[in-house]
Amino acid sequence: MLVALALHGCDKPATNDWQGYIEGEYVLLAAPAAGQLQKLYVRRGDQVEAGKPTFALEQESERAARLQAEEQLKSAEARLENTVIRAPAPGVILQRFAEPGDVVPQGKNLFTLLVNGETQIVAQVDEKNLALLAAAQKAQATPDAYPGQRFDAEVFYVAPSVDAQRGTVEVKLRVMKPPEFLKPDMTVSVEIVAGRAEKAIVVDSDAVREAASASPWVLLAQGGRAERRTVKLGLRGAGMTQIAEGLAAGDLVIPASQPGIAEGQRVRPEAPRPAKKLVGNVPNFFQ
Repeated sequence: MLVALALHGCDKPATNDWQGYIEGEYVLLAAPAAGQLQKLYVRRGDQVEAGKPTFALEQESERAARLQAEEQLKSAEARLENTVIRAPAPGVILQRFAEPGDVVPQGKNLFTLLVNGETQIVAQVDEKNLALLAAAQKAQATPDAYPGQRFDAEVFYVAPSVDAQRGTVEVKLRVMKPPEFLKPDMTVSVEIVAGRAEKAIVVDSDAVREAASASPWVLLAQGGRAERRTVKLGLRGAGMTQIAEGLAAGDLVIPASQPGIAEGQRVRPEAPRPAKKLVGNVPNFFQ
């Protein structure tokens, strides 16, 4: 009996049994913020891939917050862009009104930009000449600073109304070939061609006395003395005036710039200037 037990013990050696479990990695998916659960995308037992939605909370308030943030971002970007002011057109900077470091209020002018473009003249013409004005009329302009430098221009705009306070009409002229000496805001005298007269009797404009009155007149040199002669004026040109009635070609007229000569007074032969008869035509200018 004892031997049998010993042999049996040799066939099955003694062992130790231990308990265990299969370990899994668990991730709890929690709500990131308080809110109403709006939708479930999965059910118990579903297989999911990384990145697949599982649930969604109420989103209206978040969408509104995002839209508000986007608007704020756009507004900030616009304000940032407005900190750099760019030239709206090519031109020349004429004036500067501030220095770096200055604090400037909204609306303060910092520069004056002269935009490149065609040269134009803006003239205020007496309304009595309105009937004579038309687009495409030729003109000549003379700068006050350069009285001997005349240049051509052309009317391209006549205002549709009259300035009642000043009794003038605004006219704009285009300068096709502006001289290099022209500067912005330079004062010029403009003479616009309104008509032409064939074979006209003309005199220097300074020989006509009281030209704006109802009875203009000139001083003639007749028999060595100054004689007053009433004349009828026609067209007026650049430095010359047409005499429609009262003079003949070759009559000697005394300019008003000649000092000390009155009606009936003796005159020197070299003082008068002859009236001229133009073979071509004389343009009618008005200022």
